[in-house]
Amino acid sequence: MAMAIHNAIFALLASSFLVAFSSAHDFVRFGYNDGSTGPKNWGSLSPEFSLCTKGSNQSPINIVKDDAVYNAKLGSLLRDYVATNATLINNGFNVGVCSSNSIFFCGAQLKDKLAELAQVSCSEDEEAQVSVGGPRTKSFKRRSRKYFRYIGSLTTPPCTENVIWNVLGKVRELTKEQANLITAPLPAEYKNNSRPTQPLNGRTVEFFDEARYYGSKSH
Repeated sequence: MAMAIHNAIFALLASSFLVAFSSAHDFVRFGYNDGSTGPKNWGSLSPEFSLCTKGSNQSPINIVKDDAVYNAKLGSLLRDYVATNATLINNGFNVGVCSSNSIFFCGAQLKDKLAELAQVSCSEDEEAQVSVGGPRTKSFKRRSRKYFRYIGSLTTPPCTENVIWNVLGKVRELTKEQANLITAPLPAEYKNNSRPTQPLNGRTVEFFDEARYYGSKSH
């Protein structure tokens, strides 16, 4: 069984990225249920999380294709990454990869390492880490013929804004086995760690379509 997901490539300030994967030593516990630590209450858990409630450009959003505005000036989205050594991290609420160029890898490339991470035990105030070396970047070095762009935020506290989200138009697939591998190292309360969609608040979602762009040039 395969579950469809959208690949999201996002640009953000380095400081925001570091906050998202901050050390568990200064971690303020938040959750994803309807309780006191759930998404509706993130803004009240810490003064640093206020944007989670008060911010007007939050992520994720529901992208309605028919409402998106075509922008030919965006151009094709080029993806060109350089392989570098990276570390697979379980910070208690999320599993991600930290590297100098901040690439997030798909589970298929990290199957053995994810299984290894699931076996690493650590105390509540520590991160579990596994070195993954360099990724296979061939699949990243290609153009995205259609994608959507909007200004949003981090999807976890502190919900920092002014993040540029580029959401690929082509749907990729993730098998159930791969999804289970990614969530296996997480506690049960964080296995479903998806923040609810946020209000658009007047933002414009733009899109670029290579076929449309070159079709208009031919006339």
